This record gives sequence, structure tokens and C-alpha cells, in this order.
Amino acid sequence: MEEERLAARGAVQIAIDDTVASVLAAAQRAVAYVGLFVTKQPLRIKQVLQQVYPIRPEAADDELVASIVYPAEDAPGLAPPNGVPEVFYRIVSRNARGGAFPVDEIIGQLKVPLLLLWGEYDPWVTRACGDAAQAAAKRFGVDVRRVSVDAGHCPQDEAPEAVNAGLLAFARELDAK
Repeated sequence: MEEERLAARGAVQIAIDDTVASVLAAAQRAVAYVGLFVTKQPLRIKQVLQQVYPIRPEAADDELVASIVYPAEDAPGLAPPNGVPEVFYRIVSRNARGGAFPVDEIIGQLKVPLLLLWGEYDPWVTRACGDAAQAAAKRFGVDVRRVSVDAGHCPQDEAPEAVNAGLLAFARELDAK
């Protein structure tokens, strides 16, 4: 009799846990979908782009904003129905858990030289991230070069000449080996 009671209690607890997990997942998804609605507004996109382009905020022009707004609209033919909100949810929820895997793990597997070409004023992938990636590469014995560019998150847009010079210098070093 006691075993049956414990088994029934266990089954009830499992049902409660499953229900709570389902409700929590639905709530997280709903919050992410609302977040996407706010995030994909042209004014918000422009604000974010101005953070991304700290050296040349004028690069966050209407054409660039429109090029980001369009795919975020979940227009028919671009993605399965509700595909854009679902991708946004998965990215946000994965990042909330710390990402899929540590960068060190990837760097440790490299068998080729690594170029870290960095926008020094990147508000998201900061100089400290570059320092950590460079230190990890050295720790694993990976041949690493670092080029710092006076730019933000998109150095290829803000400082294309400096980016190209860094890429060419790295390619020449590789060619000389």
C-alpha cells in the first residue's frame, strides 16, 4: 500500500514538473517573441547599429536598417511560418545558457594559423575577449596574430583599408612560410 502511494505521488510530481517545464518554456518563448517585435523596429535597429559603428555612426543609414528589417519581417517565402521568431528565440535562449561551447575548445582544435582581426571599439566582442582568445591560442600552441583596428563590431565596414591591410599582411606571412 505504501509503495503504491509513493508511486502515485511520484507520478503526480513528474506530471507537475512536466507541466511547470512546459509553462516555463512557453513563457520564455513568448518573452523572446515580444523581444523580437521590439528589436526589429527600425528605430531600435538604428540605435543598435550606431553602437556597432562607433567610429562611423553615419554608416547606420536607412539602407542598412532596411536590409536588416526585411529578413526580420518573417515574410512568406523567406522562412517557414514563424521561423524568424523561432530562430530569434533559439539564439537568445542559447546565449542565456552561455552559448553552445567555449571558444577555447575550438581554438584548441585549430591546426592552422589564426588571425584575430579586432575592432577595438566593439561594444559586444570586447578587447578582453580578444585578449582571452589570443591567450588561449598561445596556451594551445596555435600560431596566432592579432590586428587591432580603430573600429567597432564591423571593422570591414568602418575601416576597410585597415582590415584589408591586416588580411594581406597575414596572407603574406603565410605565403612566406
